[in-house]
Amino acid sequence: LVVVAASDRGLAGGFNGNIVRAARDYINSLIAEGKTVSIITVGKKTVPVLKRLYGEDRIVAHFDAGAKPSLDGALAIAAEVSRRFEAGEVDVVSLFYSRFKSVVQQIPTNKRLIPAAVEAGAAPIDLKGAAYEYEPAEDELLGVLLPRNLNVQIFSAMLENQAGFYASQM
Repeated sequence: LVVVAASDRGLAGGFNGNIVRAARDYINSLIAEGKTVSIITVGKKTVPVLKRLYGEDRIVAHFDAGAKPSLDGALAIAAEVSRRFEAGEVDVVSLFYSRFKSVVQQIPTNKRLIPAAVEAGAAPIDLKGAAYEYEPAEDELLGVLLPRNLNVQIFSAMLENQAGFYASQM
């Protein structure tokens, strides 16, 4: 599943085109490997290009980006992603958005949401011989935290997209 997040409006230079182009290259590489790809679009500017390239069959859902990103909007997208993952329809979920670096530079970014990407090379924490017991149980704790992590990552991407969009319009 590929989630492509851009904006609802244009007149921002290559902002939307850069995101869609990066997603297109990734989707084409997956299709060339023989994988089945489904797409969720966020923002009105993603839909016409992706429909023209891949047809309506691959686009499984659409959400408007809106003028102000909201947590409710991110929750709706995360719920759709979670539903499809839990139903076994998808095994990997990638999110394409524009990472805000500066007013003059926004970087089209591919972030893997599911399975969660863990940074390599992180040093283990030295507990100095201490043992910890968690309450509630680890499975119950992760059952709450992982969906929240998905919500926060999508909301963060929406906020960065909005910042990059306004910077591109300047």
